[in-house]
Amino acid sequence: MPVNRIPRWRVAAGLTAWVAVTLALAFLLIAGCRARVEQAGTRREVSAAYRFRALSAEVPGGVSVHAAAASAHSALRGRGYVITRSEVNADSARIEARAHGDGALDRTVVEARPASDGAVRITVTAEPLGDERASRAILDSMLARLGR
Repeated sequence: MPVNRIPRWRVAAGLTAWVAVTLALAFLLIAGCRARVEQAGTRREVSAAYRFRALSAEVPGGVSVHAAAASAHSALRGRGYVITRSEVNADSARIEARAHGDGALDRTVVEARPASDGAVRITVTAEPLGDERASRAILDSMLARLGR
């Protein structure tokens, strides 16, 4: 057998592994494209969609950005988070928080912006990888504080 020749079974094994990894990544991308929509709040009247590590919901009925930001502060503190950054104005709010024991990159970001028809769009993102359960718990706590 020549010195530089690669056995056929090694080539086949390498190609099989490459195809398997490619298919797995494609499946993850396709599965991540669909939003998981569930009802949120105490009365379950707000639809919240989880997609790409972020949970988004439009809260109707005259809720202001300031009220959403205040409910985010209260909900995060009530769950034991420490607010590390807060920027609130009439057009938008961004609150960043960290939970005790989180890693150096872990943080939770709550954003609120005006949406159509007087609604407010609230987005909860657990960075860097996302956590749907924690995001939904924070949103539910915020909606309870807003009377929703």
